[in-house]
Amino acid sequence: MTARRSILPVFFIILFSVLACKHRHHPAEETGAYDLTQIKDSGELVVLTLYSSTTYFIYRGQEMGFQYELSEQFAKSLGVKLRVEVARNVSELIQKLLSGEGDLIAYNLPITKEWKDSLIYCGEEVITHQVIVQRNNGKTKPITDVTELIGKEVYVKPGKYYDRLVNLNNELGGGIYGVYVGGSLSKYPKETALLQIIFDTAPDKKDKLMKIIFAEAENLAKAGPSDANLKKVKEYMLKKHTEDLKENRFWLGSIDEYIFTGVDMIKDYENLVNSITAKEVQKFADDLMKQKNEVEVTMVSPEKK
Repeated sequence: MTARRSILPVFFIILFSVLACKHRHHPAEETGAYDLTQIKDSGELVVLTLYSSTTYFIYRGQEMGFQYELSEQFAKSLGVKLRVEVARNVSELIQKLLSGEGDLIAYNLPITKEWKDSLIYCGEEVITHQVIVQRNNGKTKPITDVTELIGKEVYVKPGKYYDRLVNLNNELGGGIYGVYVGGSLSKYPKETALLQIIFDTAPDKKDKLMKIIFAEAENLAKAGPSDANLKKVKEYMLKKHTEDLKENRFWLGSIDEYIFTGVDMIKDYENLVNSITAKEVQKFADDLMKQKNEVEVTMVSPEKK
């Protein structure tokens, strides 16, 4: 497998994600209470966080980072030692906390309906408010109230923005549609590609939205992406690559990929992305869709009595 063959499926998934946003449900786990007195008695404060330049990182053997410094000061005020445990993502952070693997999370978490009954939020150093950025000279009248989002399609980045949109949709009684498009690649024992399309909606609107999704996929397989969308995806991938080059985990993953498969995902990355054509994306989409190797799963929550 060449670097180009590895990048093209990722390009396709991101392209399809122009219509996408993400939502996952995580079942809350309950664990026994572990109070401040017990933490002091143990002599150790276990803090959970993510590894990044703005939270926690290790430089020349020295632990650093804004969240680390706050946690260190808190541990000193309690008279205990500090131990930092790093999670891979926000979901794992929360699961580790609920399962008792840590005493607190040192990371900025959004207050969501899903977790507000399971977590105790504290510290108001960073408060942000989500806003809608709109054109004021377009043909469409600007939205002035969140209730005007009902019946509209809203596209956001995966993660907390989508989660907040889902919560808002629930608060408004439904009508805002969000779609998550994701995928994965596997090289062994044979090369395979997986495309997942997930969305939340009212049961009576499911069939309509399914038709829209398949129509978009089939159109992509027949006509390929528009020049505007092709440009957007290339810009996103190059920007993301620039950010990834600053992260240790990206370099470790790239080295592992090269050792295991011989594919260099760093060399000439910019040239590879820029050289991808609409025709190549169209052919990849067509090859994927014509297999008809698909599974449709519908989950309906029971009505509350």
